[in-house]
Order: sequence, then C-alpha cells, then structure tokens
Amino acid sequence: MAKTIVISYKDNDYTLEFTRDSVRTMETSGFDITKVDSMPATMIPKFIFGAFRAHHSSVKMDKVDTIYKSVKNKEQFIKCLGEMYQETVETLTSDEENSEGNSEWKASW
Repeated sequence: MAKTIVISYKDNDYTLEFTRDSVRTMETSGFDITKVDSMPATMIPKFIFGAFRAHHSSVKMDKVDTIYKSVKNKEQFIKCLGEMYQETVETLTSDEENSEGNSEWKASW
C-alpha cells in the first residue's frame, strides 16, 4: 500500500501521495529529485505541489504554498515526501505489484 501524509488545514484534510502519473507529470514539468538540495527554492514547491496532485489536483499552487507555510517540522516533512516519492519510483522496476500472472520475456541475443 502506498504511503500517504494527511495535512489538516482549516478544517480540511489533504491527503498527499505520489502515483506513477503524478510523478510523471512532475518530471515533465521540470521536477528533478536530485536537485532538491541544490535548487530548493525551485524544487521544494514543485515537490509539494506534486504530492497534492493524486488527490487534490484542483488545488492551486498558491493554496499549496499557504498550506505548506503552516506545516511544522518542515525538514522531516520533506524527508517523508522523499520516502514516498522513492517508493513510487521503485514500483517501476519492482515485480511485487503483479506477482501473479507476470508476463514472461526473453532476449533474442
């Protein structure tokens, strides 16, 4: 099961999660996880906005920024987002998702 974070903000709960689709969208819009440390002012907002996409795609960036400003322990929050992101990316090479009935393949060389 995918990891999620729930943020309660002004009597609303926001579930943050990464899916393959949200990660793909983030990457095509310029997000690069390897640049979070070297370009934090650019990448962290994209990172957080991407986490909202799976369940709250209609929430605009300025609202996400406002919600993020209210988050306590931001460093740990970003680390948790990193774990969630990495877990989603790992599903691209993992056999666990469809262990039953996986397609067989063989190379021709």
